[in-house]
Amino acid sequence: MNPQTAERLAIWLDGTHVADLLRDPRASHKPYGLQYTEAITDTLDTGALCLSASLPVSRRLLVSKPKGGANRTGPVDHWVAALLPEGDALAIMENNAGLARGDTFGFLRRFGHDCAGAVAFLPPGETPDTRSLPAAEQVDLAEAINQLPYYPIAGYEHDDGLSLGGFQAKLLLTLDTTPEAFPNTATENPEPPVDPSADNRRWIKPRLNAPSTHICKPDPVEGTTVGLVISEAVAMHALRHAGIDAAQTDLLDIEGRPVLLATRFDRETDGTAITRLHQESFCQAVGVAPTDRFQRFGGPTYAQLAELLLSHGLDPDTEQQALLAQVTATVAVGNTDAHGCNYGLLLRDGSARLTPAYDVANTTAFLPRRAEGHRIAIFPDDKDRLLYVGRKSLIAEASRWGLPTKVASAVVEQTIAGVLDGIADAANHYSKWIDSADPTRRTNAEQAVEQMNSHATRLAATSETP
Repeated sequence: MNPQTAERLAIWLDGTHVADLLRDPRASHKPYGLQYTEAITDTLDTGALCLSASLPVSRRLLVSKPKGGANRTGPVDHWVAALLPEGDALAIMENNAGLARGDTFGFLRRFGHDCAGAVAFLPPGETPDTRSLPAAEQVDLAEAINQLPYYPIAGYEHDDGLSLGGFQAKLLLTLDTTPEAFPNTATENPEPPVDPSADNRRWIKPRLNAPSTHICKPDPVEGTTVGLVISEAVAMHALRHAGIDAAQTDLLDIEGRPVLLATRFDRETDGTAITRLHQESFCQAVGVAPTDRFQRFGGPTYAQLAELLLSHGLDPDTEQQALLAQVTATVAVGNTDAHGCNYGLLLRDGSARLTPAYDVANTTAFLPRRAEGHRIAIFPDDKDRLLYVGRKSLIAEASRWGLPTKVASAVVEQTIAGVLDGIADAANHYSKWIDSADPTRRTNAEQAVEQMNSHATRLAATSETP
C-alpha cells in the first residue's frame, strides 16, 4: 500500500498531533500501520518514548502485520485493540453505529475521540477539545446507567465518541467543577462540598472531542458477580489506607444500586480546562494483544514490567518498589484478575512511571472453590496459584528485578500490614453496602471481605509457600 493514498486518522496526545493511523480502504477494516508525524520525528530521537513503549518513535511506517504470515498481528494492532471495549459492549456499539464487525478503523473514527490516556483519534483537520463546558447537557445518572445495556460507555443514544477498554459495563462522565456548579464554594479550584455517596454534584456529558473525568461501574443486578463493585471499593480503600498509590474510588447510591465511581488518574483539571495525561496498559507497553492478557496464555510477566520501569523510569528503584507493593496488595486481597490490562504506565516527557493501582478487587469470593487454589493472572516467582504465593515468593520475584532482599522484604511486610488494617477500615466505611438489603449482594460482599481478611492473614503468617 502507498502511504500517500491511505485513509488516515490523526492520533493526538492531548493537544499535539503525534501520528497517523493508516488503512487501505480497498483491502481491510483493520489499520495497515502507524506513522509518526514529521513534527515528532524532527523533535524526538529515534527510539524515544511517545505513544507506547512498544511503538518507539521512528521515521519508518510501523506496519500492523509483521513479516512472517498473513494472519499474524503486531504491536500496532495490539495497541489499538486495547483502546476498544470488548465482548457484548463492542458488538452493540458496532451495531448501533452501523459498522461491520471487526471494523477497528471505523470504530475509532466513530468512537475514538476520548480514549484511555491522552489518546484521541480524529479525522484530518479536527482538533481535540480540552474543555467540557457547563453548558453541556447534564446527565441523569440513573437513566444513563439503565441505558448502558443498549448504549455502552455513553449511556445515551447520541454518544460523543467515547471508547474505553474492558468487559465490565462502564459509563464515562465529566464532573462540572466550574464555580457555577458550586455557587457556595470559592472560585479558585472549587471542590464539591458534599459526601460523594449523596451524589448531588453536577455531571455532564463529555462534549464531542472533549475529555471525560470519571468512570462509573454499576454493580450487576444478577449473575455470579453481584456485589463485585463493593469488593472493588473495599479493596481500593484498603490499598490507599496502606499508602499505595491507587485510583480514587467511592460508591454512589443510584436508586438503591451501588455504583463504583472512579476518578480518572489520566485527567487533570483546574476547574475549567481538562488536560489528558498519557498512559498505557502493560499489554500495550509490551506489544501483547489484550486477549492474551493472562500469563498462561502468553501474556506479560512481572519481570517484563519491572524491566520497562528500569529502562524508562526516572527513578527505577522507587518505581519497582511501587510495583512490588501493588503485586503484594493484589495477592493480599485475593485478586486473581491482576492481568496485563490491569497494570499500566504513565508516559510523560520520554519517561515512564507506574500508574496508580486500579481495578483491584477480591475475586475469589465470586469464583467456585478449588482445593488446589485459584489460578492467578500473572505468576510471582512462577507460582500460578494464589495459595502458593507467600512472602518468600514475593521477595524472590522482586530479587529477579534487582531489588535488594532487605528492601523487598520491608516493602512486602509494610504492605501486608497496611492492607490488613485497611480492610477493617474499609469494611467499616462501606458497612451500608456490605449489609445490603439485597440478600445476594449482602452474601457476596460479606464473603469478599471475609476472604480478603483470610488471604491477607495467610500472607502475613506465611513466609514459605505450601
